[in-house]
Amino acid sequence: MKIIPAIDILDGKVVSLTQGNFETGKVYSNDPVKVAKNFVRQGAKLLHVINLDKMKSDKSDEIVKRIINESGAEIQLGGGIRTAEEAVKWLDNGASKIIFGTALTELPNQVMSVINRYRNRVLLALDFKDNLFYTHGWTETNGTCDFRAFTNFFNSPIGGIIYTNINKDGTLSGADISTALEIKKYCSNIIISGGIGSEYDIYKCSFYDTVSYKPSEFYGLIIGKAIYENKVQLNFKSPVYCSECKYYTVGCNKAVKRRVFKDNYITPPHYKTMNYDIRERISNGDKNCPFYKPSFTKRIKDKIKSGNF
Repeated sequence: MKIIPAIDILDGKVVSLTQGNFETGKVYSNDPVKVAKNFVRQGAKLLHVINLDKMKSDKSDEIVKRIINESGAEIQLGGGIRTAEEAVKWLDNGASKIIFGTALTELPNQVMSVINRYRNRVLLALDFKDNLFYTHGWTETNGTCDFRAFTNFFNSPIGGIIYTNINKDGTLSGADISTALEIKKYCSNIIISGGIGSEYDIYKCSFYDTVSYKPSEFYGLIIGKAIYENKVQLNFKSPVYCSECKYYTVGCNKAVKRRVFKDNYITPPHYKTMNYDIRERISNGDKNCPFYKPSFTKRIKDKIKSGNF
């Protein structure tokens, strides 16, 4: 699962909104290009860039072009791309992928023509709020209430679907994993967006099954506000299994001492980064807790008793 940093551009600045409300916008940087380069220095290979200014004007187009040309990362670009002409312009000028949202209902034939030509370089944005599909920067809805209305696109050679629960976006309250899993039945490449607020939220997206810890196999996870608010410390490599260490980890456990898995459970170095609620659930033997395991519970209780937790 790819970790994809989000760069939302409004008035030429990097911002984060809550539930798409422009009045809630918080500025994190006056230099989007610098932010993009910083993500790349940290190891990011793919960036999620949304040009919010595009809904009103072209004033941030030059900034987007600079990110594409100077960042050194692949760019999946959205915001105001509502015609085939606009999509082709960006695809031919360096964007790795473009994102269609509003055009899915307004100009479906144009969307399909771009898909047929550029295939997996086209992503579809399914943005829902209160079970309604929203368009035009999440300000309007046409009443579509079921993602299955877009199955004609699911069967085309698209690069994937970005699913956002607008009620979750910018709230740091956790992603809507259950709906994403439903959509995954129709399209294999699903990117979740909205709600990530902690490393625990990332784990839940990676291993959704709280009993067997079966990997979710989502294609990617878009994270914005949680990065800028320092809620998560990102490592852009996906966890892999190390046969020597018997760990699911980033690289090898000998080199990486945090955010690792042992037998699909978080290892002791991660104890102190757990939030209080998760610690309590594990220590009380809550079998519905994603990180519950009898031996693991005993170790936590021992640490609490010794004062080392």
